[in-house]
Amino acid sequence: MGNAVTENPVFKNIKKFIEDEEKNALMEKCYSAIRTEGDRVFDRSLPYLSSNDFDAYFPLVSAVIFTANKFECDTLNYLVINQNGGTVHKRREKIHIFGNSDIHSPVAYILKVSSSYILHLLANETGSYTPGGSSDLVRYISGNPALRPSCIISFGICYGRNPDEQIIGDVLIPRKLYPWSIGQKVVEEELQIKNDNFNLWLEEKFDKNDIYSSIAMYCNDGDGRIIEKSIKINNEEIKFKINISYGNVSTGEAVVSSKILKDKIAAANRNEKEIGGEMEGYGLAKECVYYAKIPCVIIKSICDWGELKNIEKAFEENGVNFPNNLKDKLQAYASFCAGLTLLDLFLEEGDKLLTSSIINGLKEKYICNEYHYSSEEKIKDGIKELFDCEIDCDFIFDNLLQLNKLIKVEKDYKKMIVYCIERRKNA
Repeated sequence: MGNAVTENPVFKNIKKFIEDEEKNALMEKCYSAIRTEGDRVFDRSLPYLSSNDFDAYFPLVSAVIFTANKFECDTLNYLVINQNGGTVHKRREKIHIFGNSDIHSPVAYILKVSSSYILHLLANETGSYTPGGSSDLVRYISGNPALRPSCIISFGICYGRNPDEQIIGDVLIPRKLYPWSIGQKVVEEELQIKNDNFNLWLEEKFDKNDIYSSIAMYCNDGDGRIIEKSIKINNEEIKFKINISYGNVSTGEAVVSSKILKDKIAAANRNEKEIGGEMEGYGLAKECVYYAKIPCVIIKSICDWGELKNIEKAFEENGVNFPNNLKDKLQAYASFCAGLTLLDLFLEEGDKLLTSSIINGLKEKYICNEYHYSSEEKIKDGIKELFDCEIDCDFIFDNLLQLNKLIKVEKDYKKMIVYCIERRKNA
């Protein structure tokens, strides 16, 4: 490959990353936390719930998170347990999203993060409109009467735009999406990107919801921010320094694997401020904006540059030493950066991202709020009225108490037991 490759900014960027002893050690630790000799030992250690026991949590779900590969999935679950002190339970059977068929079904987990429950779905396929991809998952969620999440989050890895300005592990949060592979043309055996001036400005589409104002504040608007986080892996504390950018991101169904294609995407979209690209956002955002009417958020971390995909071969041919399973390890490291950012965002802006539809419903019906007390029976009746399906009101009520969403109060001289909603940020 010669000098042309060694002078390539992508080659130099990843070479610099793996030759940095601290970054290389950090990458190895991230990989070893969720893999043992390539095996998913961590995932197999998670406790199972039967389908009925698992689905009983659906009315309590505050948010849904999609992951598109096993590295993203395992990292998120690992961090919820080890960074957040939360719990993770796996559904024994996959969730059927196409009738009773198991085909293209996602693997499902229930995460307990602070005082909220989150449904985590590992998609059967990457991409937006592949069977079992992000659009199918949104349709399943919006069509399930027991699920009323405050938002849907696509979490994982992406490619970066500029290796001269960005580094592996930088986190990108789109304020606007530019779809590029929907309606593409192939003319004379050459791919031509169709520019139909269609975009998904998430910040604008969900402006009536406070989620994006909170995200913009978290990211210092267009200026971005840097966070420093520590986590224990195998009893050793390791530190991360993560750059977070908030801007415009391209999204498409196909894998981007060349600089020519990257440049065509940017030129077709006339997107001078593009910061990177990914694959699941279009299906997620289009379904959420125009059909499900559920706010969506995308949090991705750079694991490559959408070009020079066979980096291991390039290193080998140019005498550069590199770790085994480099591609997998870069994905694991990037997933940890995205996961630590997501949990930090929950910590700072959880009152917007992890709101409880049940608590909001009880407040709107004036059945129960910070100042209005109600009996257990009245609250359970109110919960039942919120859902057009059969739910376990006793189970939900008990969990709201355990999560401190409801507060038990002994009222007046008769020692009557009543309940109110706790007055706190994440109530």
